[in-house]
Amino acid sequence: MINSYNKNLSNLRRFGQIGATFLASAAMAGLGATPLAAAEIMGVRVGRHPDMTRVVIDLKEPAPYSLRYDEGSGLTVELANDAAPAAPSPLTTMGVGVVKEARIDSPRTIHVAFAEPAQVKRVFTQSPDAEYAAYRIVIDLNAAPSALPAAPPAAAHAADPAATAAPTVVAEAAPAATEEEGPALDDAAFADQSFAKAGAAGGLFDGVSVNGYVEAEGRVFTQDSRDGGQKNQTASVAAEPSVTYAWNGGRQAITFTPFARLDANDGERSHVDIRELKWVGAFDRLEVRLGIDKVFWGVVESQHLVDILNQDDLLEDIDGEDKLGQPMATLSYDSDFGLFSAYAMTYFRERKFPGVDGRPRGALLIDTSQTHYPGGHDKWHVDWALRWAHAVGPLDVAVSHFHGLNRDPAFIPGLNGAGDPVLIPHYTLIDQTGLELQATFGGLLLKAEAIRRAQPGENQVTAIAGFEYTAFNILSGSSDLGVLMEYLWDERGRNSDNPFEDDLFAGLRWTANDVADSTILAGAIFDLDTKTKFVNLEMSRRFGSHWKLSVDARLLFSAPVSDPLYPFSDDDFIQVKVQRYF
Repeated sequence: MINSYNKNLSNLRRFGQIGATFLASAAMAGLGATPLAAAEIMGVRVGRHPDMTRVVIDLKEPAPYSLRYDEGSGLTVELANDAAPAAPSPLTTMGVGVVKEARIDSPRTIHVAFAEPAQVKRVFTQSPDAEYAAYRIVIDLNAAPSALPAAPPAAAHAADPAATAAPTVVAEAAPAATEEEGPALDDAAFADQSFAKAGAAGGLFDGVSVNGYVEAEGRVFTQDSRDGGQKNQTASVAAEPSVTYAWNGGRQAITFTPFARLDANDGERSHVDIRELKWVGAFDRLEVRLGIDKVFWGVVESQHLVDILNQDDLLEDIDGEDKLGQPMATLSYDSDFGLFSAYAMTYFRERKFPGVDGRPRGALLIDTSQTHYPGGHDKWHVDWALRWAHAVGPLDVAVSHFHGLNRDPAFIPGLNGAGDPVLIPHYTLIDQTGLELQATFGGLLLKAEAIRRAQPGENQVTAIAGFEYTAFNILSGSSDLGVLMEYLWDERGRNSDNPFEDDLFAGLRWTANDVADSTILAGAIFDLDTKTKFVNLEMSRRFGSHWKLSVDARLLFSAPVSDPLYPFSDDDFIQVKVQRYF
């Protein structure tokens, strides 16, 4: 129980989407009923949505086009040869999400450069409507740690059969008798992020984009708490706005992303954080980031094993997906031999825990006012990390090393000021070397992560390995079904404070690939020794242009008293969120 907050519940990862499909319908290609002789490019916009990045190309008239895609670098949209005799002079707009920048290279060509490997989730077209008087090509993108499946879905058309085995896929867009309409959208109605428009210049607010969300959340606990003093339901509201100002063609930007939550029951869960307050500068192959930032490492699904730079925001959820902003300086160089990154961090972010009225929590409260640091150190200790990442054929590999304060505290029994027993967090200095591997063979992904962590009095090796297989266009439809399995291992065995030392993870992910982004995610971790089962269910769907509904469940079954998760066996809960994006 002492370390259940340490490396356990906070490391349970939401079994989120890692899409692997390229959806480009042949019917999407024709923006109008008939091809036109000229189509003027009015601009290109990039916006970040809750689970994707959207690129919108505005045209004065409809035109057939082709799309060439390279997961590692970007994509190019080219209008047909007899179209677009005129266009703006070359223009560049800043990027967000997985997009580094989007630019109009020529009267017929728009190039979208990726900030990280990305995949095309969906492509559709939109006609002018009452709110927005332009034809639009809309491309939705997701982060993709792997290459595309061996062949695009049946709805997509490859220009060359060999393209299915190469990193570049071509989707040809021929004129269609009818339009392939996506969701009804306009400049405001689909603006989860206010889109940055290419060619903006001169005004005080040019280059400024604003996005974010507000949400209402409710939780219902299915059992009474052990001490009887906690409620079985709670409600809260939260907000996370984000403002970005970019200049120099999007090569420099400042981003400010605060976060705040107000909880009806738990005063500790009512908290404020700065997720991002950073300057980013891109100079050819060199990128510099200064300020408060968030960085994610890792490829496996069941546990965030390698990811270490940011502290978990355990007050938000137990899945390890929410992170506190970390003050850091980052220098990255994108060479022909991979991406080399160096990080320097100071002002250590302590982990926060539920209060006396909060759930889920163990029997003893955690007193952060007595937090211990190793001799002679404090939260201003300078941590550092190095990482190299590279893709070679079907293999993605990354090696990292971190030196600094462990983000996972140990706990020391003690007493608070009133003489009540509590647990006191204790942070140690560690050296952690990490390895990430992912190999892609069509719809099959092979994944592995391993770490060697050295700390006073203990060295440990922990590893996770498994696979993900996705079946595309199942049941003669457009939906996909993914099957995931992973084995979790810790060399310390039953002597480990990690409950996942000999466990099996199995999961299913169904993606509807509809305009509402409907998904159902289900997974469970099975302890092969104690037979404990942790089950995680997640469902989400967009409604209209601004809204998203999510329903999650965290359930623990058959945990014996000897299992580190036992203190939480009465804290099963169902969580409902309604989010409004702007």
